[in-house]
Amino acid sequence: MPTLQDWLQDVANVWPVVWANRVTLIPILVGIVVFEWVILSFWYSGRLARKEAEIRLQDRQLADYWDKLHVSLPAEAEARIEASPE
Repeated sequence: MPTLQDWLQDVANVWPVVWANRVTLIPILVGIVVFEWVILSFWYSGRLARKEAEIRLQDRQLADYWDKLHVSLPAEAEARIEASPE
């Protein structure tokens, strides 16, 4: 099984050929980075949209609770909740 040292030696041996063809190498690397950026952006935009929707829902629920309690302080809300029959 090749070791890391063997792999690094192979890269060092091939590097002059790769660097001599950097006109081809650079667009390929840029293309790979752009492709990954697009994929990750698409994936994370969906996750962020779901999280934002959850936050908006929780904000609405919290506002509804405050409206139902009609209080301005958390201590007043606690007293009202404890006093209300379940």
